[in-house]
Amino acid sequence: LKQKNLISRIEETTQKFVSENVIFKIRETSDYQHISSTKSLAFQNVYINSQQSSVINTIQSKVNCCNFSPCGKYIICCGDNKILEIFKLDDPSYHLLLEGHFDSVNYCCFSPDSSLILSASDDGCLKLWDIDDGSEIINLEGHEERVNKAVFSVDGQQILSCSDDSTIKLWEHGLTDPVITFLGHEGSVNSCEFSPTHEVCVSCSDDRTIRLWDTQSGEMLIKFELHQSFVYDCRFSRDGSFICSTSKDQTMRILNMNDGQDVGIIEGHHSAVRGCCFTLDSNFVISCSNDGSIRVWDLKT
Repeated sequence: LKQKNLISRIEETTQKFVSENVIFKIRETSDYQHISSTKSLAFQNVYINSQQSSVINTIQSKVNCCNFSPCGKYIICCGDNKILEIFKLDDPSYHLLLEGHFDSVNYCCFSPDSSLILSASDDGCLKLWDIDDGSEIINLEGHEERVNKAVFSVDGQQILSCSDDSTIKLWEHGLTDPVITFLGHEGSVNSCEFSPTHEVCVSCSDDRTIRLWDTQSGEMLIKFELHQSFVYDCRFSRDGSFICSTSKDQTMRILNMNDGQDVGIIEGHHSAVRGCCFTLDSNFVISCSNDGSIRVWDLKT
């Protein structure tokens, strides 16, 4: 697969990449625009057409995750100081703190209708928060170790979470106990995601596997052993046709869900590949790595 030249598409695709949880900075060099990752929240030092965006100052010592709300009005972030922070894009003075976790918060996101916030923490808990006043709605306990990620289904009625306890759990709206625990991984589960239809979900683990699960029965449908080291992230494309995975082995893999075949290996990073996401049209995938770079790949070539 060929790495896509981003310059010609930067204005068209920047919003898509940002909305997919990618924080990056673009700096001009003598002959091209170089993209590299940043550990700060922030659109800090982001330049598009030589215009610098605003900087969002957080109280975090380290920002682990940030997300836009689907309504486009808010940004949420979380980090190692156990607190979540909400910012309003149209009100620079707005800064709401959500306190309740007892350890680092690893992931946070909004519900599809932007009314709720979901967080996952090293304290082994998931929490739901009200967007209006920041109050804690419910605390979900069930994992035995740190929770690495938690996500909503597209309709907002289900939650999927994954943990260092080697499990994935499915939660139903209004219930405090998980309705399904997916068993089979033999190491920390680093990422999980619903398919667009909710019928299946995908997970990846330190056991070097990617697994597909039936969300009705909890049965494992298929196990992919494609990577040579820990698998850090796995994502469905928006149409559900592909899955992308990233690994400590410095590669990405693309799986075709129409026939279950491995499309191929994507190489180019020089260190562990930490995350990935598809553009809305599923034609491109973006990756970020410990080598300090973000790369955009053309799946049509």
